[in-house]
Amino acid sequence: MSMTGEWAVPGVTTYGSAADGTAADGLAPDGPATDRLGALAGGSRPCDTAQNDTAQNDTAERDAAPRDSAGRDDVPRDSVPGEAAAPAPPAAAGPASVPVLPAGVRAPGNAAEALGMLQASLSFLACVDAAGLTVAEQAGALRALGRAESMHLAATTTVLAAFDTAGGYELDGQGTARSWLRWQTQITSAAAGWTAAWTRRLAAHPRVAAALAAGQVSPSYARQICAMTDKLPEDSRDQADEILLGAAAGGAGLADLAALVEEMLRLAARPDTDEGDDTFGQRRLRLARHYEGVGKLDADLTPAAAQALQAVLDALGKKTGPEDERT
Repeated sequence: MSMTGEWAVPGVTTYGSAADGTAADGLAPDGPATDRLGALAGGSRPCDTAQNDTAQNDTAERDAAPRDSAGRDDVPRDSVPGEAAAPAPPAAAGPASVPVLPAGVRAPGNAAEALGMLQASLSFLACVDAAGLTVAEQAGALRALGRAESMHLAATTTVLAAFDTAGGYELDGQGTARSWLRWQTQITSAAAGWTAAWTRRLAAHPRVAAALAAGQVSPSYARQICAMTDKLPEDSRDQADEILLGAAAGGAGLADLAALVEEMLRLAARPDTDEGDDTFGQRRLRLARHYEGVGKLDADLTPAAAQALQAVLDALGKKTGPEDERT
């Protein structure tokens, strides 16, 4: 099935930067939110001294970076630390090949360094004086953390898929990657199953995996999109994922996405045929009336109809109370 063309969603508009030059998250364009986060972190909670020193060094490096005539970093607005640009068009199928790096943040040299930077960043944010931030800065931080949650899921499933393929869990005497996760990361069986299920889900939906890696879709929306397009024929799912991701990036809600999928299902539906199934064509029900109103019911039913009739008869056959003497 081909699903080319425009898919308009009534009432949905693309969101991005405001007309007055402020970012879509409400942050002022005069400087990155992390400048204020760094200033407020020092006297808020007893964070680790080494982490504060690292934050100060990073701030000094950022202050030395090129700036434009207005005193702003000489970088695009969509690269401000902690804040990404308005959602871009859905990423192409396949894993993300280029990491998304905010301005002033250098790329890690390897995976171990990246994990260290990740833990340091989250530790810093856990210690920051959030009450001392402006409402706009709090909102911006929540949006950035939401995008980070999407990227975290993409990273986890990518590493877990490689770990499972290599049989790394066997080196620790475990039978599956799921059991290894329960033991080594100290999570419940349900949580391990959730992670394993995501790994399988994203392997079947590479466009959704790429959108998560870019922080363009939330995990909850990603799961709903996968569930919706799984109803379509397999050869149509990838294109359907692309369409729904684009609609979600434009601000479509779950109801809008469901409406799009319903239209896709209608277009993908094959004509009904009775070939090879004579049961449906031979179905019948006949009620014959005899002497003094006695009746006889005779029928040939499909499995679904037979099940429905049985449920009705079971409900009518139950005793209504002690006075019901039927046998």
